[in-house]
Amino acid sequence: TALNELRNQCAEYSAVFDMMGKISSYTSRREVIGKIKELFLFIFGAQDFKFWSEESEKLPKEIEILKVKKEDFYLFLKEENRFCLKIEWDGIHYGIIDAKGFMFPRYIEKYLNLAIEIAKFSGLVLHNNQQYEIIKASEKELMHLSFHDTMTGLHNRTYINRLLSENVKDCKTIVFMFDIDRLKYVNDHYGHAEGDQLINSFAMILAKSFRETDIVARIGGDEFAAVLYDADAQTAEIIKHRIIEEIKVNNENLEKKFLALSVSIGYAIPQSEKDSIEELMKKADALMYEDKMSKRTKESRI
Repeated sequence: TALNELRNQCAEYSAVFDMMGKISSYTSRREVIGKIKELFLFIFGAQDFKFWSEESEKLPKEIEILKVKKEDFYLFLKEENRFCLKIEWDGIHYGIIDAKGFMFPRYIEKYLNLAIEIAKFSGLVLHNNQQYEIIKASEKELMHLSFHDTMTGLHNRTYINRLLSENVKDCKTIVFMFDIDRLKYVNDHYGHAEGDQLINSFAMILAKSFRETDIVARIGGDEFAAVLYDADAQTAEIIKHRIIEEIKVNNENLEKKFLALSVSIGYAIPQSEKDSIEELMKKADALMYEDKMSKRTKESRI
């Protein structure tokens, strides 16, 4: 009998170690808690399982007491066929397991000893899970910073450079190039803070004027670009007109008239599927420069 009991205990421990090994591979906290619940049902036959997290509201009185008692790790309520275990690691509290309704109440003390070890391991798993989430969030933030302009929040030249070698595929790709006129003049005569305001004003107009699927970027001090997929000449003209109208509205509402926006615009449409984004940018840039020169010619005649 003792030998059979030892064999059964070894089998239980083996099953626990196998399941805990699987639990440690999960990166989602929800999945981790779900698997711990499965473990308590499978090993102990706990018919009622709750996990009281830090976000849980209206905790039962006994759970609230256990939570605040730093010296107590668990609560054992034999007459209720129930025990509660803290999930902690390195001084960080993640929640409390509340298990009851065990199929074989006479073994509850034996269950408790094993459950304590599971709870300790669960604390380590949730700690690693939390660290993983922090690392992933940091990676996401770094990725965002590396591909976005810190001033305007638009994409940056680094991101656009990744697209340059792409071909247009179905001739439905259009590239815009923009240049803010007189930015240097504003910087030199009114200061860079005012120049930055000019840049941000135009960035907001671009963000408002393009579609969510379009890629809009600030690629230099006064230079911006946009790449549109699934677009045609009519789409380009609609967006260009929208930008011009938004600039007019912006200028009409200005208190500081020297911050009136004037922007040179050029866009290029592919002639064949062999055209690359880089070639379209060069064509759009040339057309944008023509737009700038035509303005200067008109100004010189006035």
